[in-house]
Amino acid sequence: MNNWDFVITSERITYICELLFSILRVPISVVDNSGKLIIKHTLPKLHNPLVTSPEELYRQLFPVNATWPQPTIACTKYYENYFSVSVGNAKTSVGKIIVGPSIFSSINQATIDIFFRDFKIPANFKSKLVQYYSRIPIMNANELRNASRLLSFMLYQKKTELASLSDTNFSSQKKFDIETDFEAYLLEKKKNSQFRFSLQYEQAIMQAVKEGNKDKLLKHLEKPLDGEIAVLSKNPLRNQKNHFISFVTFISHAAIGGGLDWELAFSLSDIYIQQVEELTDIKDIYALSKKMLLDYTDKVQKLQNNSHSKSIIKSMNYINKHLYEKLSIPEIAEYTGINASYLSQLFRKQAGISISKYIQIKKIAEAKKLLLDKSSILNVSVLLGFNDQSYFTKVFKECTGITPKEYKQSSNS
Repeated sequence: MNNWDFVITSERITYICELLFSILRVPISVVDNSGKLIIKHTLPKLHNPLVTSPEELYRQLFPVNATWPQPTIACTKYYENYFSVSVGNAKTSVGKIIVGPSIFSSINQATIDIFFRDFKIPANFKSKLVQYYSRIPIMNANELRNASRLLSFMLYQKKTELASLSDTNFSSQKKFDIETDFEAYLLEKKKNSQFRFSLQYEQAIMQAVKEGNKDKLLKHLEKPLDGEIAVLSKNPLRNQKNHFISFVTFISHAAIGGGLDWELAFSLSDIYIQQVEELTDIKDIYALSKKMLLDYTDKVQKLQNNSHSKSIIKSMNYINKHLYEKLSIPEIAEYTGINASYLSQLFRKQAGISISKYIQIKKIAEAKKLLLDKSSILNVSVLLGFNDQSYFTKVFKECTGITPKEYKQSSNS
């Protein structure tokens, strides 16, 4: 006998979870009272890199072993939503069915930047978090509540009234309030016809970026805006900065759609967000917006004019981003997703040089910049991951025809 059998059979629980997962496409887990995971349905690569143990997260979100059929709703500090229904009867609970994570709406780059600032998250988690939030299923508040009621009804054949739903923490209630406020905000904007410029205008700009078509982009930028700027802050300067941050996130996604490496696209958006925060004049924000659009479009255009395959471009982007580390071909191949031997052959065929030589050329180009900044030869060799200064000098001379010392002397003169 299974410990579920005195209430409902394990087969029935399995069937309900499979059925609900196929409908909602939201992860579903079953845990016993000790927190042990018994059943899990999830989506590919959907794992929050900041959570080491899902079971521990479940214990934190739903600490009480409730013995009634009413669902419990919870929200994490990272805006993830979960709901849980206890399995048992009026006297005894033997575990829980937990559904989540889901989110109310897409999490943009600006919000992730806030996470990093507020929660002091290490920078190396950023790319993983971006991937994670791009994969989380979206359910609004009503869908979340009704899905929890449906699960309860499937288990117990008893209706659950909305008013009886339980929220385990204030953050979930706060999220529901935010959604209600947002709906009221949209209604007010509809009444006053104060939406941002039209969707067609935005889509035309994003399409130009995605195509890497600078002429088309400039043509659209010359057109007048066919709408009013929505108010995201009562402070005009802050309002424009908020719009810029939101827009650069959309543009980075458009560039990714055009083939730009997503790490490069998001790193570029980080740089522009930092730049806009330093500005104190609205007209400078307009100028930066145009510069940002042209920058993304140029990069996509160069990429699309490049005869290299996506695998080689991806490996080049990885090398360029990790110049201050010791790079290996197996490491690059793993990131690119192809065999190391095949990558080496393909790279030489398309780039005309070996991967090792390409790495050396890029590192020496970076070294020249550092030497111009008055860095010592020893420090530059260490920063760029060379084994010793003599080897760095040898590679530098092979690539430039002169030694680092001669380069420093010529640049100084």
